[in-house]
Amino acid sequence: MLADIPQRTLAARAETASGFSRLLTRLHRRLNAIRSLCPDLPVLAIFWLHLKHPLHPVQEELLALLKAPGVRPKRNWILTLTRLTADWFVAGTRCKLYAMALTWRICRIRWAFRKERHALAKQSFPVIAKTWGFSFDLAKKEIDFYFGDLQARLRQRGISMLMLCGNAGILDSLSFGKAYTSTAFPFRLPELCLLRVWDPWHMFFRQLIAAWKLWRPALRAADPVLRRALVLAARDVLAPQTLRDALFFSIAQTACRQWKPKAFLTLYEGHAWEKCAWAGAKSGFSSTCTAGYQHTVLFQESLAMTQPYIDSPERSLPDLVLGIGDVPLDLLRPSHEPHGCRLVRLGSFRFQKGQSSEPASPARRRILVTPEGMLPEMKALFGFTYRAARSIPWATFVIRTHPAMPLKHVLPELPEDFLRLPNIAVTQEKDISADFRRSSCILYRGSSTVLYAIFEGLRPVCLSVPGMIDTDPLYDLQSWREHCVTPEALAELLKQDEGLAPEDRQAQWREAADYVARYTMPVDDSTIDRMLEAAGLSERVPS
Repeated sequence: MLADIPQRTLAARAETASGFSRLLTRLHRRLNAIRSLCPDLPVLAIFWLHLKHPLHPVQEELLALLKAPGVRPKRNWILTLTRLTADWFVAGTRCKLYAMALTWRICRIRWAFRKERHALAKQSFPVIAKTWGFSFDLAKKEIDFYFGDLQARLRQRGISMLMLCGNAGILDSLSFGKAYTSTAFPFRLPELCLLRVWDPWHMFFRQLIAAWKLWRPALRAADPVLRRALVLAARDVLAPQTLRDALFFSIAQTACRQWKPKAFLTLYEGHAWEKCAWAGAKSGFSSTCTAGYQHTVLFQESLAMTQPYIDSPERSLPDLVLGIGDVPLDLLRPSHEPHGCRLVRLGSFRFQKGQSSEPASPARRRILVTPEGMLPEMKALFGFTYRAARSIPWATFVIRTHPAMPLKHVLPELPEDFLRLPNIAVTQEKDISADFRRSSCILYRGSSTVLYAIFEGLRPVCLSVPGMIDTDPLYDLQSWREHCVTPEALAELLKQDEGLAPEDRQAQWREAADYVARYTMPVDDSTIDRMLEAAGLSERVPS
């Protein structure tokens, strides 16, 4: 580390992280208990029942209850029942309105793209993948944001792959459909085309039943944290997002009944919709191999992945986990292999091939700022960037946003002169490697780009924000990475880094680069072949 103070801070942070990990485990057990008490599909689809990054506000509320002294408040049955009834009524009304709007969207998109849907229905697709679309610019590319050029690589092997695209942006459904529908390579279809008009209503009534089933245990639970979690679950089982995530069961079921694929791929981040999709795929065609692609970093709070709750394997785990490297697969192996889940390294399609042979020079004094695609994280990171830019005029801060959340979405939350500061610049580079090569360090919180920044020699500086949970994806890296809380601390880190001996900087960076080289690896022909073999799509490939 650069100084004794950061060293002491690191020890204190490790102790805090250990306590936080124990709290997460205790909360994880209570959330799993809800799924055990009511194993209905809509309960599986409750978004906050699965601990992942970032933590949901409900999870943060329950963590706060776990931290509180163990005083059991006196229960008022009448007040509890009244509140639960009111919450249930409001949530049910909102969900019903959402089901009405979704039904209209399904009608429009199914009619608008009926010819394309029928044309694709006549074709054979041994592989189907569920992905997300963000913008018209990305739709014009044959390379998918998550699965990269996998479609093209499989095509070279004579295997057709269909991409089911979900609207992750703010695009109109018909505009999105036009951009993400293709009956020729690359084969694409909006996922809403696979829903029937009555699917939202069928799921809505299942949600009502599940909410009723959660009432009784919510009133009888002795543990105050579990009781609060059950009350919130009885409300949020009727949330529109729960309906939306539960419908991935129907989407995957319809897709697998239609095309009977050998493999059905989803992303693997610990989301509720992933589990619903795996269960739907198995329901549609039991011989389909379900696969989850762990395409990004594993966070400390991702217990839905590192410690998954298993009620029935087909709705808890995929048959196959495709990882970006050996480190994340080693983290997943103890909780997956005992249940028959295979783990195979595929690699990252976003792997940056260019790797520096030495750490970046601190004399560049350019700090690359990379937030996650979430508004609260952007606001926190850019708010700090503004203060730091005013305090450190001799350094330049280069802003690079996530494609799912352009800078314009957070600008109203920032000071009016944010972009007028002379040492704040918004990158115009399409390739992040160009930004890496001109920067000396990277300021981040949870962005996975920090992995590739280390490859290019940048020193990572993780921002800790008071009142917010640390989301550092490199939580177990012991060298090269630094933390800061204030602009003054960042300025001190930058000055100390410039005074560090070259041999010390080289040794620290090399240790971090070796760690990252095991964390994320490139996709190549051999990893594609191993994936196909594990999914039953090829003959055994010689090792």
